[in-house]
Amino acid sequence: MSIYCRLASPPVFLRALHTVSVSRDGWATVVFTDSHVVLHVEGTDENMTATCTLPKNLFAEYAVVETRFALHIPTLIDALLMLGPSVATASTRAVLAYPTDDAKLLVELTPTDRAAGGGSSGGFLSGASLTHSDLGVGGSRMLQSLLVTRNVRDHLLDLRFSEAALLAQVTLQGDTVRDLIADVTAAQCTEVSIRIDPKLGVILRGEGGPYGEVEAHVHATSEALLSLSREQSTSTRVYTHHLALACGAKGGTGGGGSSGGSAGAGGAGGGRLRGTGAGGGGFSMRDGRLSNSDYILMGLAASAAGAGSSGGGGGAAVGTLFGGFERLTLQINAQRQLSVLHTQRDHELKVFVTVVVMPLSSVYDVL
Repeated sequence: MSIYCRLASPPVFLRALHTVSVSRDGWATVVFTDSHVVLHVEGTDENMTATCTLPKNLFAEYAVVETRFALHIPTLIDALLMLGPSVATASTRAVLAYPTDDAKLLVELTPTDRAAGGGSSGGFLSGASLTHSDLGVGGSRMLQSLLVTRNVRDHLLDLRFSEAALLAQVTLQGDTVRDLIADVTAAQCTEVSIRIDPKLGVILRGEGGPYGEVEAHVHATSEALLSLSREQSTSTRVYTHHLALACGAKGGTGGGGSSGGSAGAGGAGGGRLRGTGAGGGGFSMRDGRLSNSDYILMGLAASAAGAGSSGGGGGAAVGTLFGGFERLTLQINAQRQLSVLHTQRDHELKVFVTVVVMPLSSVYDVL
């Protein structure tokens, strides 16, 4: 086989898969090299890309001949969760191998204790992309899933963010950003402007919703703001669901937050939300949970598949157990493109996910 990899940190691997899934169809180009694995996903409308770099030390065993293929990421997530959340602990051995005789990716799960071996192997199979077998091995249980792969295209979409001058950059706690995005999403705002200001901090202004504008603010002195460029102020405007995907806030709902300047769900280190609806009262609470159509719009193939699963949990578990990364760096360049860099609090593994989003443009943006 060209690839034989055993995961050393399945939770980080699952979180990376969840974060990079920004496309409706769920397919990613996967490249295995001697030192790392790269996953590249293109947004369905070519307005965003996500690239994930996984270092070799994320795997306990790593035997690779350089290989590339296309893989359905939500199906890979489902395959890894076939035995339930035990894959996130040391009780399950997870192996990836490629190719099989029919050019499929083998995902093999083996519980390392008898208690885990007696669990259910049931799970949701995402269409024809996955087949599995449940084999008894030495009184334990082994679950093998075969995932269909595709050939990759000659040229991948590159939005060339680095070719334009960088104007502003800010690093924040990831959960704080995702909580604020959840507030803007709950207010049904279709667009959001992001302003990075060296004096004010970060301002998210939701627009296009039935409640008027909704503003979420992380002050420059907030504990949630870890670093801020001090050169100049700049802004951009993107679709709300693009920002949610870019920041790993897929399906993000949480505890109640209120308008009128009250503290958001980010707690003491979080931001503040202010509504400006026509009625004067603004948007007072998070009463919006994403519908099935919202999941489709935001590309949540994993969550949609897991909603009807049993036993194994399926992809939906990723949305609740393996959200975005701990730190987010937002960057805006001279072309008003937005880049979101996901990093961990623990830098030993050096896992990076970079999402680039194209801006919205109108006649008012150039006046």
